[in-house]
Amino acid sequence: GFDDGVFSVQDEAAQLPAELIEAPAQGRLLDACAAPGGKTGQLAERFPDATLIALDNDAARLDRVRSNLARLGAQATVLAGDAADPSGWWDGTPFDAILLD
Repeated sequence: GFDDGVFSVQDEAAQLPAELIEAPAQGRLLDACAAPGGKTGQLAERFPDATLIALDNDAARLDRVRSNLARLGAQATVLAGDAADPSGWWDGTPFDAILLD
């Protein structure tokens, strides 16, 4: 089932942040330290109609995020950038929720 996106492996503590986020169903969400993509996938499943941005400052690690999203059949915009310096990646549109862990 893992290869088919039926489940993901993630410890309980890692699962909690995405479960506790409150946002509109069609909101705009940012996973600010997205790699390897477990929480991004979880957010995509929990908020399928949201606009989801997966951001990480290590571009090489974003391949894993893309791979996990593809395995889950989930969608997100995947960007390389530093959450502490949004001038290089942020379009200025506010987010309804930000996961920063």
